[in-house]
Amino acid sequence: MEEHVWTDPEGEKAHATICPYLLYVDDKEELPKDKQFDFKHRNGRVEYIKTIGDKWATFQEVNFSSASQPYYVLLSLIPNCSLPCTICGCGNL
Repeated sequence: MEEHVWTDPEGEKAHATICPYLLYVDDKEELPKDKQFDFKHRNGRVEYIKTIGDKWATFQEVNFSSASQPYYVLLSLIPNCSLPCTICGCGNL
């Protein structure tokens, strides 16, 4: 997607109206100790969230019932948003 959509002229127009969040589920970097935690799934299974990837993989599984990569979701589109895009830093919003 990054190579083919955002580089296309129409994709560049779309990028000016949305803020893509890149949640890397394979990121093995450990979270700070105070950010690591046990997460209890609905079925009672407990998973220790230790890495950035663990956190985003669990977020994806819980919110979208999916565990694939890459996974793209358009959460919302706010026309004429005046808030800065602080996640990706694109400065387009």
